[in-house]
Amino acid sequence: MARPRAIVIQVLVHTAPPSVLAAGDRPVIRAEVLSFDDLVAAGSVAAARAAGKARIEGKDYVMADGDVVEFRFQATSGQK
Repeated sequence: MARPRAIVIQVLVHTAPPSVLAAGDRPVIRAEVLSFDDLVAAGSVAAARAAGKARIEGKDYVMADGDVVEFRFQATSGQK
Protein backbone atom coordinates (compact mmCIF):
# COMPACT_ATOMS: atom_id res chain seq x y z
CA MET A 1 0.00 0.00 0.00
CA ALA A 2 1.33 3.41 -0.92
CA ARG A 3 1.68 5.95 1.85
CA PRO A 4 2.54 9.59 1.42
CA ARG A 5 5.80 10.67 3.03
CA ALA A 6 7.62 13.97 3.11
CA ILE A 7 11.34 13.95 2.35
CA VAL A 8 14.00 16.58 2.04
CA ILE A 9 14.44 17.92 -1.47
CA GLN A 10 17.76 17.60 -3.25
CA VAL A 11 18.34 14.11 -1.87
CA LEU A 12 19.25 11.25 -4.20
CA VAL A 13 16.52 8.66 -4.73
CA HIS A 14 18.60 5.76 -3.41
CA THR A 15 19.60 7.68 -0.26
CA ALA A 16 16.06 8.57 0.86
CA PRO A 17 15.45 7.69 4.52
CA PRO A 18 14.64 4.02 5.20
CA SER A 19 11.32 5.03 6.77
CA VAL A 20 10.32 6.35 3.34
CA LEU A 21 11.60 3.38 1.37
CA ALA A 22 10.46 0.63 3.78
CA ALA A 23 11.73 -2.15 1.54
CA GLY A 24 14.11 -3.82 3.91
CA ASP A 25 17.32 -4.82 2.20
CA ARG A 26 16.07 -4.44 -1.40
CA PRO A 27 17.97 -1.63 -3.14
CA VAL A 28 16.15 1.08 -5.06
CA ILE A 29 16.97 0.85 -8.75
CA ARG A 30 14.50 3.34 -10.27
CA ALA A 31 11.78 5.80 -9.39
CA GLU A 32 8.66 6.77 -11.28
CA VAL A 33 8.36 10.55 -10.90
CA LEU A 34 5.65 13.06 -11.74
CA SER A 35 5.03 16.57 -10.52
CA PHE A 36 2.33 17.27 -7.97
CA ASP A 37 0.79 19.89 -10.29
CA ASP A 38 0.54 17.33 -13.12
CA LEU A 39 -1.03 14.82 -10.73
CA VAL A 40 -3.66 17.31 -9.58
CA ALA A 41 -4.42 18.39 -13.16
CA ALA A 42 -4.79 14.78 -14.31
CA GLY A 43 -6.87 13.72 -11.32
CA SER A 44 -5.10 10.41 -10.70
CA VAL A 45 -1.75 8.71 -11.12
CA ALA A 46 -3.20 6.47 -13.84
CA ALA A 47 -4.48 9.47 -15.80
CA ALA A 48 -1.12 11.26 -15.43
CA ARG A 49 0.64 8.15 -16.73
CA ALA A 50 -1.76 7.93 -19.68
CA ALA A 51 -1.08 11.60 -20.48
CA GLY A 52 2.66 10.91 -20.50
CA LYS A 53 3.42 13.04 -17.44
CA ALA A 54 5.18 10.29 -15.46
CA ARG A 55 8.82 9.50 -16.12
CA ILE A 56 11.27 6.86 -14.95
CA GLU A 57 14.42 8.15 -13.28
CA GLY A 58 17.51 6.25 -12.17
CA LYS A 59 18.73 5.83 -8.61
CA ASP A 60 20.89 8.95 -8.94
CA TYR A 61 17.93 11.26 -9.62
CA VAL A 62 17.92 14.28 -7.29
CA MET A 63 14.49 14.81 -5.75
CA ALA A 64 12.88 18.19 -6.43
CA ASP A 65 10.16 20.14 -4.65
CA GLY A 66 6.74 18.89 -5.76
CA ASP A 67 7.88 15.44 -6.91
CA VAL A 68 5.49 12.55 -6.43
CA VAL A 69 7.57 9.39 -6.47
CA GLU A 70 6.87 5.68 -6.66
CA PHE A 71 10.04 3.80 -5.78
CA ARG A 72 10.94 0.69 -7.75
CA PHE A 73 13.04 -1.95 -6.08
CA GLN A 74 15.27 -4.75 -7.26
CA ALA A 75 13.30 -7.95 -7.75
CA THR A 76 13.98 -10.69 -5.24
CA SER A 77 14.33 -14.37 -5.95
CA GLY A 78 11.90 -15.31 -3.19
CA GLN A 79 14.65 -16.06 -0.69
CA LYS A 80 14.65 -14.40 2.70
